[in-house]
Amino acid sequence: MIDFIDESSSSEQSNDDRFQFLFVRYLEDELDDQQWDEFNKLLRSNEAMRERFFELSSCTHLIGELLQSEQKATRSVSEGRASHGSLARRVTFCLAGIAALILVFIFYPRIETNPPADASISFLTSDVVLRDANGQSLPASVGRKLSTGETVETRGSQSLATILFGDGTRVVVAPNSFVQLALVSGKMLTVNQGTITASVSPQMVPMVVKTPQARIDIEGTEFSLEASKSQTNVHVTDGSVKLTRTTDGESVIVAKGKQVVSDELVVRNAKPAGSIWNEDFEGGLPDGWHIGTFVEDGHAGSKGAIRAERDGSEERYTIAAPQRWIDGLFVVHEDTHLHMTVKMSRPNWINMFFLIRTNDLDDPSDMAIFDAGPFSTMQPDQWYNVTVPISALKVKAEKRFSDHGPKPSERIYDIAWTSSGHDRGLVIDRVWVTRGGPGEVKRTLVNDE
Repeated sequence: MIDFIDESSSSEQSNDDRFQFLFVRYLEDELDDQQWDEFNKLLRSNEAMRERFFELSSCTHLIGELLQSEQKATRSVSEGRASHGSLARRVTFCLAGIAALILVFIFYPRIETNPPADASISFLTSDVVLRDANGQSLPASVGRKLSTGETVETRGSQSLATILFGDGTRVVVAPNSFVQLALVSGKMLTVNQGTITASVSPQMVPMVVKTPQARIDIEGTEFSLEASKSQTNVHVTDGSVKLTRTTDGESVIVAKGKQVVSDELVVRNAKPAGSIWNEDFEGGLPDGWHIGTFVEDGHAGSKGAIRAERDGSEERYTIAAPQRWIDGLFVVHEDTHLHMTVKMSRPNWINMFFLIRTNDLDDPSDMAIFDAGPFSTMQPDQWYNVTVPISALKVKAEKRFSDHGPKPSERIYDIAWTSSGHDRGLVIDRVWVTRGGPGEVKRTLVNDE
């Protein structure tokens, strides 16, 4: 054992010196219960120590990767002389890193987080891909344990997964997202692209989420985060988080009911999820409508509409609304009604699929369907207004659809209008949501109103 500090003089030591002593004993797994309590108290009360920990834990991880790299390089050194110079440089760099780390342990104490986190998949839907640190595909299933370096990928509008940690922390990986885990020292997630929603249990030291533009420290809260190549958007629903912009080190605290975007770094009131929604395509195809073609074929007085297009390689023709996981397209109430101004050149059956964000992170999403019978008896190329109460939808349960609709306060985050096998020539001029309505499915010719 290496003793850098005499414990008998601890009463005269500064917090930094005392931490260094406790840290060394921690590394050697020799902390008794009283020292554990003291160590935890120092971490909770000193933000600078926590910051130093996260910087240096990353350094530790890097050194580990270098060592693994050198082991692989050593095994392949016999493949040719050309690798010798590169190998020597890498070994020198690795040894220099290890030496630097030893100096760090002595003169700049490294703050450790919680013990390695225990994480597993507690929920998943279709098209979830799990990859190891080398990018190799792994089987994904409920209950599967996750390891450092593994990435959870949700591919497609219906793809979702929930990561459950041993302390009860839950992270929902929303559709079209890529999330990598680092579990060596506590919890660290890297969201290179996509959206997560998390309920984080109280942490001894903060959980960390990294994106291309920011670092978010979370001590125990509920929040959602959306990351792209250009910006990070954080919404906090309970507690608070700290967002630090990586380009300049500027940081802000985002409290309950607030949101912030990384490029502006201005904390604002979070926009509440709306009870109404309206898209009329007058200015072209709005952002996010990911399947469908803009046409100037609206009804009289309209400047534009959206037409169904072939969905990938399948014999299916679809119009798909924007996917908005965080706020939803709209919040469901008992009296919510969806309205559409539509026409078809070849009328027949159309299915409408609704993706629902529930209020349960253990079962975060449902699907509902509306068997759009009113479409099948339309007159060709005639405009109709169709009204559908949300209570008329049928939520999927197991492998069948139930006889009940979405629950109040749940959010519809995606809608698709789909026909299989044939192009019906479906065109939507306007779609909107209101509270209040007839309480039943209604269809009328536009010219008759």
